[in-house]
Amino acid sequence: MKFLRINMNKKSYKFENLKSDYSMLAGRALTSKIILDEVEPTCNPLGAKNKIIFANGIFVGTSFPCPGRLSVGAKSPLTGGIKESNSGGVAATRIGQLGLRAIIIEEIPEEDELYTLIISKSKVEFVKSPELKGNGNYETVANLMNKRGNKIATLSIGPAGEQLLAAATVAVSDLFGNPARHAGRGGMGAVLGSKKVKAIVLPKTSEIEYDPIKSPEEFKKLTTEYNKILIPKKRGLTVYGTSALVRIADEIGGLPTKNFRMGSFDQMDNISGERIYDTIISRGGRPTEACSPGCVIRCSNRYVDKEGEYLTSGFEYETIVLNGSNLLIGDLDTIAQIDRTCDDMGVDTIEMGNAMAVAMEAGLVKWGDGKGVLALLRGIAEGVMESRIVASGASTAAKVLGVTRVPECMGQGFPAYDPRVFKGMGVTYATSPMGADHTSGPAIPGRIGWDTDNPESYGDLKESKGKIKLGRELEIIASLCDAFGFCYFVWPDLEFLAEAITARYGWNFDFDRLIAYGKMILLNEHEFNARAGILQKNLLPSFFYDEELPPTNQKFDLKPEKLKEVIDYF
Repeated sequence: MKFLRINMNKKSYKFENLKSDYSMLAGRALTSKIILDEVEPTCNPLGAKNKIIFANGIFVGTSFPCPGRLSVGAKSPLTGGIKESNSGGVAATRIGQLGLRAIIIEEIPEEDELYTLIISKSKVEFVKSPELKGNGNYETVANLMNKRGNKIATLSIGPAGEQLLAAATVAVSDLFGNPARHAGRGGMGAVLGSKKVKAIVLPKTSEIEYDPIKSPEEFKKLTTEYNKILIPKKRGLTVYGTSALVRIADEIGGLPTKNFRMGSFDQMDNISGERIYDTIISRGGRPTEACSPGCVIRCSNRYVDKEGEYLTSGFEYETIVLNGSNLLIGDLDTIAQIDRTCDDMGVDTIEMGNAMAVAMEAGLVKWGDGKGVLALLRGIAEGVMESRIVASGASTAAKVLGVTRVPECMGQGFPAYDPRVFKGMGVTYATSPMGADHTSGPAIPGRIGWDTDNPESYGDLKESKGKIKLGRELEIIASLCDAFGFCYFVWPDLEFLAEAITARYGWNFDFDRLIAYGKMILLNEHEFNARAGILQKNLLPSFFYDEELPPTNQKFDLKPEKLKEVIDYF
């Protein structure tokens, strides 16, 4: 496996062999190590000294379950710290087929031109693309497919990325060519936009160059047996997708509602996973779809409008809740339109759910006004100032609009889990080097760490008991999922993971080595943030400590000195 390094100032590129100390790094482990080694921590995230890295995992293209995840890393314009944003789609697999473990894009062109990069096994073409300026992701990808065929995989940015707005995403084309999978968190689209890259095209190749599997028979045996266990175990996700959690979160009182003022929503039935499933079935959509090559869980979906026309896919829990109950919007079609518009403009649906709540607090849009939300989102394409403010993220929008109620950590808006009920998520938000990011330590109902012989040690979901232990273990395991390039819904048995790594590459991993590997990733990320001058506060916004959340009337009660124990463990 090699790196591809692209210099946008010189319009040059080179294929590099992996350095010896990088040979066992992939995915998030690799993006974070390159950022620590090569990016000046105090640099302007949108300046020439920042870099953006696209990296796949070590299992890409194999029979390992759900191996096609893509890590996108850079210094974040949203948090000011290190960021890895993770996505499905086809790009990670195509990058692996080219014999690449990572693509690094650095420097900035002197001229004010947008480029499309066409990447093949032996060269990179720098194609000036003025015709794509201002286009949404859907129009951009349609244009590229018309020119280069519908078998290409794409990475692209929408108008928000071109305008360097801090909530901008990188869109990744899915198995059906739709730019509906996104590296959403942390403003990675703004970093790519700062490099004047509108899109990256990865043509389909017949000359596939994956690294050979060290012990192919053992690897096949391990992964076949694990898939047989995993597929029936994840049946609920396959049928209803992540939206199944809407009803669960409402019933336990942790469903963010009206900017995290309440934990349940009186219109929950209208936006539940069951309602989404029934709507998709009745209209001829697809309730079950793979998000990337090799996905066996298939928790994605294809949501169509009343006429049966494709509207959006990957219609997920966080998007539905933060742009639904959190904004007092109870109409499923409106929320789907919001999802589609966010994808097209290239903005993070999680960040927008928080930023739109800020806009509602300020009176810019009325609570429950879905049409107003859509108008504000569509204004991004025209450069409307209010739209640009919102697309700069919830924290920035709050400062500009004079709003003090902002659910954020390190400048990044909260995912759709109120930490007064989802206590483990609160630990993750407060201690992750990524800011408030549920995928950094996903303490969803029923999830525990590696102490499977003692599950009661992690406590109940709603209580603080055991959450320091849970938080640090989940952050380590999540970092391993991101590093090795598979979906965290696989949530592997660590013994199986060690054996699979050893069979794949002969690296002789065991439990202790896996934990050390995960700690290394987190230490590198905290080290970068420290050098950047970012203080890890280990603290949530004050209203989560001060306000009781109805209907459970709970508060968050883990203080900074206790939360610091999570990081001290690394």
